[in-house]
Amino acid sequence: MNLRFDTVRGHSSLKETLLRATSGKKVAHAYLFAGPEGTGKSLLAEAFASAQFCLNPVGGEACGACVACGKVGRDSHPDFIRLAPEGKFIKVDAVRAMMKRVPFPPLDGHVRVVLIEDAHTLNETASNALLKTLEEPSSDTVFLLVTGFPERLLDTILSRCQILRTGRLAEEDILAVLEELELGDAPSNASSVRLADGSISEAIRLIGEENSERRTTLLESMSRLHEMGASETLRLAEQFAADKAVVAENFSLVRYWVRDWMLLLVGGDGASIVNVDWREALREQAGSLTVRDITEALREVDRIQGNLRFNVNGKLTAEHLMLTLQGLWREG
Repeated sequence: MNLRFDTVRGHSSLKETLLRATSGKKVAHAYLFAGPEGTGKSLLAEAFASAQFCLNPVGGEACGACVACGKVGRDSHPDFIRLAPEGKFIKVDAVRAMMKRVPFPPLDGHVRVVLIEDAHTLNETASNALLKTLEEPSSDTVFLLVTGFPERLLDTILSRCQILRTGRLAEEDILAVLEELELGDAPSNASSVRLADGSISEAIRLIGEENSERRTTLLESMSRLHEMGASETLRLAEQFAADKAVVAENFSLVRYWVRDWMLLLVGGDGASIVNVDWREALREQAGSLTVRDITEALREVDRIQGNLRFNVNGKLTAEHLMLTLQGLWREG
């Protein structure tokens, strides 16, 4: 694997910060890479680690071709230590094994890098053990903690790290990655990318066959909701809530559908709608509604989504929502 900053999408300001630190030899002893899942924080941390070992760096960027870069890419560099959860947690034994190596000089260079993936999974004992090491940092060891949930880490650990936050990725960056992975083209992936809200991993999940088919089935029904009779509407609600694992996501899909009505009614061209592949059906439905109708519908969806955490009856809730949306057209 070629671990370089120029292969990581987005995050230009963070890259500049890390490149300056490496080229100016002002690397802190501990960094925390925090951000939503699927935004490339692990790749940034790995590129930064590679830059510390590279034999021929240019401006703080690893060359990606030297022996040291190759070892990091294969996860075989003797001074690159990676800790990751075993099951649900990173356990204290793994942290203690790392701590036994830290006091000694690096084996194959001037620096040692400890990368801790999903750092929020450090159990209490492991967290306390790591804290001791961070409180007495070694001059030749750099700690890189990666997490999507920094609030789960001890405040004392956070205070000893330079925190780098990765924002959500731009749509064009995610589309480019999907094409590189040969997972469809930009037009076919546009809606999934907007639903993914800046996360590459979420976009990949959404374009998977099962999720893609479920969305298509649901939105095909939503496109005909204003024409359905009562019995068909109740069947839709039953199917909508049949799988408890995806009920919340189904409600989110409906909310985006209703939100797209508003964007088409107010914005006209609908450039910002999520469901770009259902533009015409949305436009037809929105044409017979008012801003007030859609605002009330959005409030109702939001109220229902808020109630989902209280383990409400999914089928009855779906029935209520579908009949409420149908009522907008009847009143119109």
